[in-house]
Amino acid sequence: MALPGSAPCSKVSLQVSCSHLTNKDVASKSDPCAVLSMQDHIGNWYEVGRTENVKNCLDPDFVHTFEIDYYFENVQQLFFAIYDIDNKTEKLTDDDFLGQLQCTLGQVVASSPYVRPLVKKNGSNAGKGEIKIRAEEMGNLNEMLRMSFKAQHLDKKDFLSKSDPYLDFSRQTADGEWVKVHQTEVVKNNLNPQWKTFDIKVQKLCAGNYDALIKVDCYDYDDDGSHDWIGSFTVPCKEFLSAADRQVSRSGSVHIALFRLFCCYAARK
Repeated sequence: MALPGSAPCSKVSLQVSCSHLTNKDVASKSDPCAVLSMQDHIGNWYEVGRTENVKNCLDPDFVHTFEIDYYFENVQQLFFAIYDIDNKTEKLTDDDFLGQLQCTLGQVVASSPYVRPLVKKNGSNAGKGEIKIRAEEMGNLNEMLRMSFKAQHLDKKDFLSKSDPYLDFSRQTADGEWVKVHQTEVVKNNLNPQWKTFDIKVQKLCAGNYDALIKVDCYDYDDDGSHDWIGSFTVPCKEFLSAADRQVSRSGSVHIALFRLFCCYAARK
């Protein structure tokens, strides 16, 4: 929501992760979602958006990012609330509250990554729960990357069936941390999966730095959240960009199995 009579200095992207969240479920772990609200110029709060819901996880790295206009000379109040989502309704009052944080966009930008304890509605600490907010200025990079991945001969991690693999994509930041930027769907009971083609902004994938390292991790999905790591590889983003119309392979020994991931198609859209 634009502030009247002002022009934004820039647009920033906010990526959220949490750690040590309170477990609200009896037979499993909490299923957290982060909700961001902002205050408008007359003091009313409005919802900016929500992250995806992460199943059975007390330390979520949310893939969804919030894109906010940054007004350097204005105090922009942010309010993050974390919920354990247990139903399909939009009403947050039906879900368990895990903690909150109120801060300003200026504080987040100045101290990124901004790490603070989550608090309850009465202001006391919400257990050991913490929230980390990473702010990043967005450039004018509008390119999209379309990618499709498949794997062959993945390790069998399940006793009574094959693995249920999915891929996590992370990029390395200037301070050496890995930030999750995409997660594929889970392919059930398959050691030679092909995941759905997906589009991702180059800005989100590498923040405009084509030399930035991208890590791809393959996991076997488990309903209880204890996903088994199968294998990974790391490449500069520019290798994805140069993979258009040709196949790129990476291989490595994972335990006894041979792990291969192929970038079947990567093209600028």
